[in-house]
Amino acid sequence: MHGMPKIPSPSITFASYRQPGPVRNPFDVVGLVLLVIWVAALQLVLDEGKNRDWFASHEIVVMSIVAALSFAMFLIWELHEKHPIVDLRVFRHRGFNAAVSVLPITRGLSHTDIRIA
Repeated sequence: MHGMPKIPSPSITFASYRQPGPVRNPFDVVGLVLLVIWVAALQLVLDEGKNRDWFASHEIVVMSIVAALSFAMFLIWELHEKHPIVDLRVFRHRGFNAAVSVLPITRGLSHTDIRIA
């Protein structure tokens, strides 16, 4: 008899619990499109540049211009967007800048063969 009042207790608690609706964060579609255009154009320049004699080719020149313009537009857009897809404001912090600066150096040193004679 002592266990009977405990059985409805979880169901009453569960029924009275209200879950908040899903939080929808705004998605930066323009930033994503600019990022894709910039990276794709740069990738085409780097992949096809050697095969097409780099800047002697009209296509490589056009893709380089597209990459440069879309990169500039991407930077401007992301710095002024309220909810950017890539938050470039993290570069304001000294610790982040130090970590980003040291990372390539340590990565490069870990792949070199240093011999002390």
